[in-house]
Amino acid sequence: MPVLSHHPRKLSQPIESWLAGVSHRLIISHASLLTLVLFGCQRSEQESIPTATDPTQSATTQLQHIPPGGPSGTPVPATRLRGATLSWIGNRQNSPDALRWNFADSTFVLLTDGPTLPSDLIQLLTGTRAPRRRIDGEWQTTDGRHLKLKFTPATGGRSTLQVTLTIATAGILRVNLGDGRQYNLRKTKPNPR
Repeated sequence: MPVLSHHPRKLSQPIESWLAGVSHRLIISHASLLTLVLFGCQRSEQESIPTATDPTQSATTQLQHIPPGGPSGTPVPATRLRGATLSWIGNRQNSPDALRWNFADSTFVLLTDGPTLPSDLIQLLTGTRAPRRRIDGEWQTTDGRHLKLKFTPATGGRSTLQVTLTIATAGILRVNLGDGRQYNLRKTKPNPR
């Protein structure tokens, strides 16, 4: 019986060079294919989701193609707040703690379904702790990160109170407001005329 050797056989020089060329081409084509797949996917994602800074698209077109929010911590522009309602995520149906902010073009209304708004919000916005079910005021934001709120008391000789709260997205459908609460943000449908 022939003795088997553990030493590899030496192939002829033309066969070795042919095998080296084939393996080199396979490595290059696999790397090229992987590059094409990876960069091709990134390219198609970039093309399918327009950015808000693309000057060739109107704001209406952009809103139809991208989600309203964004990654947590991104600004909340004034256009997203106009006609929107912020509902505290701690709200429960028929809860006395339920509260919501309604934003119009430049005014806001803070409402509760319960007997009174939380005392910390009343103090923050009005400068008093007198129980209230509603606070009306004006709002504006220039950078989408700071929400300027102004409350003018109807009577009592008190001066206008201005407060600036931070505001940022918390995922696609929520925002964090500088009052320490997180809110669901939804656009209200315009009333038909």
